[in-house]
Amino acid sequence: MSIFLTKISKIKKNGPTDIIKIDFGGKKISLKVVDDSDETISLLTEWRKKSRRMFATNFRMSNSRTKKWIQQNILKNPNCILFIIYVDDRKVGNLALDLYDEKFNSIELDNYMKDPNYNFPGLMTILDKVFLKWVFEELKISRITTKIFSDNYKMLNVHIQCGGWSITNIIPLKMIKTTDGWIWKKTKLQSNKFAERYMNELEVKYDKLMKSFGKIDYDFVKVE
Repeated sequence: MSIFLTKISKIKKNGPTDIIKIDFGGKKISLKVVDDSDETISLLTEWRKKSRRMFATNFRMSNSRTKKWIQQNILKNPNCILFIIYVDDRKVGNLALDLYDEKFNSIELDNYMKDPNYNFPGLMTILDKVFLKWVFEELKISRITTKIFSDNYKMLNVHIQCGGWSITNIIPLKMIKTTDGWIWKKTKLQSNKFAERYMNELEVKYDKLMKSFGKIDYDFVKVE
């Protein structure tokens, strides 16, 4: 079994304990694996509703659906993990690793969002830097990618300020309506035509990330 799968399994078994700790802007930031408490489920549902436009799929959201997703698709799935972002012990956002490919030892950064009502300038960029370093160094991942809508300027700016990221592909999309909402799917364009929307594929390089890392007060908690 890969280092990634072994450590992710241990993190989930240990429950919501600190994995990464950062001192930034006079506040204590930490990441803990997601739990399925009523508070966490309610917050995840609320944040997803507020950020629904920046997801490739939209559906009728409810606490019961969120809880089922956490229990079945996250906690029981060995190839992905979801973390809750804490600032001074307050839950303010989440980020995930998904679609692990053992053959290429690659992973996708996914579900990276913050409560839009919580204001903390620089939070997401500092997390981006430290979290990616942890994934490369502690989980021994070889390749990290992500997908972001081309009009998601806030998150694109987070990655630009983080450093290390570059756009590797731009995918034209078409919205497909479903009985439950919609889904954005890849489409083929005719000559001189524009798509309804575009998705950027990005990849981060470890050496470029470290060149822009800077001085950050952080700690990686050993996974036992």
